[in-house]
Amino acid sequence: MHFPFWIAPLQGRLVPIKDAHNDYCRTFMSQLKRQGFRVDLDDRNESMGLKTREAQVAKIPFLARGR
Repeated sequence: MHFPFWIAPLQGRLVPIKDAHNDYCRTFMSQLKRQGFRVDLDDRNESMGLKTREAQVAKIPFLARGR
């Protein structure tokens, strides 16, 4: 089931493009959470394509790729 952004259990996912961007994405995620957004970070060592497909299947409204 696809929920609208404001009631989605997870509103967004951050996906670092390279491992070097993980710290920045963690900091950004913390800022978003402090503002009340429900976000997580996918910093697994997998391809961008796989991470994107999994976020689409999970019906996460917003996916942000960080660099």
